[in-house]
Amino acid sequence: NSTLNSYDLAFEVEKLIRNSVLTQESKLLIQQESRKRSEFCIEICYDIFQETQDKKWLERAFIYAENSKAIVLAETKKAYEQSSKFIEDSLFIKRKELQFEFSIINTVVLNEQLKRERANVVLLAKLNSEKDSLFNELKLLNNQIGVKYPEISNKVKLASVEEIINKIEENQLIVEFFV
Repeated sequence: NSTLNSYDLAFEVEKLIRNSVLTQESKLLIQQESRKRSEFCIEICYDIFQETQDKKWLERAFIYAENSKAIVLAETKKAYEQSSKFIEDSLFIKRKELQFEFSIINTVVLNEQLKRERANVVLLAKLNSEKDSLFNELKLLNNQIGVKYPEISNKVKLASVEEIINKIEENQLIVEFFV
């Protein structure tokens, strides 16, 4: 289905964007939009299944639902596990410091922006410049971590439909809810 293929491309672009975003708030906003797309894709898969009775469309709907669930939480958990595993490594220590600094500046920027007309434009420009600099430094540091530890990545591996089906015992049923 060409519509679903187009949505699949949008999900790939979203992954690239999510990997370049640093704040959890931004990742959550991206996830909200992703859930809307997922809902539409699930509906398309269900409609095609109704017409064809081909179970591959149910499996594809299941994959859309699973891919949209709590990806931000899974990525945060994985990052925490990595940083606690490499707690003594100077690259991870530096990344934690930069992330904290970035978070503080981001909070100050947001608070200043909430002032609207009374916002200090000079301060906002300075803070945004610092934020951009920290962002670039963090991206560089993440690349260094990737080079030093190629075995770790930010990708979260989800179980495949086959893996799930193999774990189902006789007389068991999978029910997927997507709200």
